[in-house]
Amino acid sequence: MLSSDTTARGCAVRWFGMPWVRRSVAMLLLCCGAVGCAGLGPNLPGRGGSGRGLPLGEALQQGNPRRREIALTIDDGPHDPIARQLLDILRVEDVRATFFVVGKRVREHPGVVARMVNEGHEVGSHTATHRRLDTLSEVMIRAQLLGCEAAVAAACGRRMNLLRPPGARYNAATARIAEEGGYRLVGWTVAAKDFVEVPSDLIVDRVLASASNGSIILLHDDYPETVTALPRIIRALKRQGYQFVTISEMLGRLSPPVRVEPNPEAPPARSMTLAEPGTVAEP
Repeated sequence: MLSSDTTARGCAVRWFGMPWVRRSVAMLLLCCGAVGCAGLGPNLPGRGGSGRGLPLGEALQQGNPRRREIALTIDDGPHDPIARQLLDILRVEDVRATFFVVGKRVREHPGVVARMVNEGHEVGSHTATHRRLDTLSEVMIRAQLLGCEAAVAAACGRRMNLLRPPGARYNAATARIAEEGGYRLVGWTVAAKDFVEVPSDLIVDRVLASASNGSIILLHDDYPETVTALPRIIRALKRQGYQFVTISEMLGRLSPPVRVEPNPEAPPARSMTLAEPGTVAEP
């Protein structure tokens, strides 16, 4: 848990000047014991691919199908030691991935998130406590986003421009709030389903059977079988001629391209006033 002296100061964001923030910024108590958030960039992308553009309200599901490239994404962490072991493998294989992190776990292992950024990986939001966003009120949706922002900013001084809703479940309210906050929604193409304990051979088979140009692979950092499977997946896809890219790189290769600065520095901190002390997100 962040100390009150440190975390009573949040990072300034465009959201702060909006009426709903003045009404409900206290929801940051959700998961970080304080109030603070990281600033984000504009716009929201949709599904990538064949040049039809990026409609607002859709998640990126696939990269450019004309390019032999793969985005490796890892959700739900960081869990220690699994996340560190995955980072070790990525370093050896010279591959950069995109990690969608959960705020409450970032606070438990801030050094792991700092290492992700320092080693050239991309960090995106997977919400504060992994709640299904389509089941929440707008206040709670914002709480989930702001809580994760605060944890990442405290861990590494960075902000995020990518959001993967847990379970890929989101509605129009989620898409609008994400757009207001500058998030780009991200889905996936290939799911290894390693969020439960399964044999590493099955994880490898599921990924290799479905991978294609522009695929976004979804893995998790919960179980050691993923650690065993990851180098096999990477080496097999490299042999097939795939290049590994981050989500922001994949967005930049769409037609038309979408430019995303993956993890820019968080803006200078300033204090934020609690407008409604009783407004706290559900655990």
